[in-house]
Amino acid sequence: MELFKRFFSIFICGSFSIFFYPVVLSLISSNVQAQTSVNQSVDEIIEKHIEALGGYETLKAIQTQRIEQRVSMGPQEIPITIYKKRPQLYRSEQIMPHGDIMVRAVNERNAWIQMGQRNPRQRPDFAADHQRESVADFDGILVDYERKGHSVEIVGMEDIEDTETYELKVRLASGAEQFVYLDSKSYLMKKQIRTAYTPQGEIQVEDVYDDYREVDGIMIPFLIHSQQGSQRFDIKTTAVTFNEPVDDEIFIIPKKHVQFSSTDELDIFLEKQTAEDKFSGVVLIAKDGTPTFHKAYGFASKRFKVPNRKDTKFNIGSINKLFTSVAILQLLEMGKLALDDSIGEYLSDFPEEVADKVTIRHLLQHRSGWGHYWEDETYLATWKDLRTIDDYMEFIENTPLDFEPGTGEQYSNTGYVVLGAIIEKVSRQNYYDYVRDHIFEPIGMKDTDSYEMDDPVENLAIGYTNMSPYGPEEGYQRENIFMHSVKGTSAGGGYSTAEDLLLFDIALRSDRLLRNKYTNMLFNNFNNEAEPGPRSGGVGFAGGAPGINGVIEMNFDTRYTVIVLSNYDPPVAMDLGAEIMDMVRE
Repeated sequence: MELFKRFFSIFICGSFSIFFYPVVLSLISSNVQAQTSVNQSVDEIIEKHIEALGGYETLKAIQTQRIEQRVSMGPQEIPITIYKKRPQLYRSEQIMPHGDIMVRAVNERNAWIQMGQRNPRQRPDFAADHQRESVADFDGILVDYERKGHSVEIVGMEDIEDTETYELKVRLASGAEQFVYLDSKSYLMKKQIRTAYTPQGEIQVEDVYDDYREVDGIMIPFLIHSQQGSQRFDIKTTAVTFNEPVDDEIFIIPKKHVQFSSTDELDIFLEKQTAEDKFSGVVLIAKDGTPTFHKAYGFASKRFKVPNRKDTKFNIGSINKLFTSVAILQLLEMGKLALDDSIGEYLSDFPEEVADKVTIRHLLQHRSGWGHYWEDETYLATWKDLRTIDDYMEFIENTPLDFEPGTGEQYSNTGYVVLGAIIEKVSRQNYYDYVRDHIFEPIGMKDTDSYEMDDPVENLAIGYTNMSPYGPEEGYQRENIFMHSVKGTSAGGGYSTAEDLLLFDIALRSDRLLRNKYTNMLFNNFNNEAEPGPRSGGVGFAGGAPGINGVIEMNFDTRYTVIVLSNYDPPVAMDLGAEIMDMVRE
């Protein structure tokens, strides 16, 4: 399941810049010491920077821009097209390896995001951020910075790849801070450290600019090395055009595309999707815990022509993190741990600087400083043999942090494996026995477990993927059995059925697994201010990897639950689940 993150988590933001969904960090203050004295004022440095770019008049003459880029992701490259038009109109498009197009656009009043066949989601907060911080401008943050409401100060000097740079600290009108580094000879930007805002939180991005080329009198970086948490990507610009006509239609929020408006229409739609080999899995819709629609489609095994059944077991990916979170809160409720305890109070083999700083709450909130373990050399050499939490801890204990715990947010499978180790230490049971004894069996989840892939488990779906080392494929003909570990962990990779997940949903809503206060804590991201009482709004949990995609969405106002499990690539289940929830909400 981990491998899919590399293919699935890209999202575009602004000219010459990108950010990615699953990796979340906050901006840290620079600790670079001035190496030499700065003999120029901020205004003098910025004036030379503007001249180096092409001059103020040239920059301000640009009314439209189109830029084409390719972003390296492993052996593949993602094509991206970005459109901008003054004032403050912006749109980016990208074609993902599995064929879906992700689009994001901002106009003067609103923003919208669309992925694959999913209906567009309006994001007025995104639009506000773009207006405030002038992201859609063509001339960068330093041109007319005072008019934009930004302030700039000189911090010092820094050597970057043998290039002496001026380090400038920019406080944006919104209050956010960025650091920009200008080549002391060319005055072109060499590096930028900034905060990007994603639906999951903040992410620190460090971009190093290279290979400047002149396009219509303006200097453009044609190669950007972007470090985003523990990930590094090369962004290659292939074409830039200015002042060509751009149709305003591309910045208008499209009309909602209704593929079905009833369960009868949903069934017809899914039969067609299955016949076209676009869906395989199980769909369950329930209100007040009672199913109103429950049907299976496609094959659990194409090799043996075994159809999916309503009780087929699917790999649910990171939905397993829900079980781990409930287990931790049960132990909290029993007084056996505290969320702000350091992990060193329970696990003794971490270095002191990690053991004393990372807390259980950090792990639950993805704020520990760890990201993912699948690039670790030990994991890559032994992943086919890892069957216990201890097997993973042998190399996780030596994994350095990407940032100071609590200062940022980054989706972390590593952190949830550590939570599994803490559950084992506190409960004196192995993780798999604990969740089986305290979650699955008490509420009747008889078909949920972390099965080992070399065990002959009955009624288990094989995953099918369009992803391969050779590039995107079609038809979901490649089995994923050599693409994920032999056994799931406390971070994900276990199996369940739609029926079992509905039992879990019912137990959560009725506070059978946790007292009301602690269930509310689960739903409000493990904040202590959770209080007993009714819930409103909705929450959703998803898991995905090659040949694995599942989602469970709960709406507390309509009292509906939507569960979609698929043995095809993301975002098959997530897109379908969101659209079904739109249907029942209306």
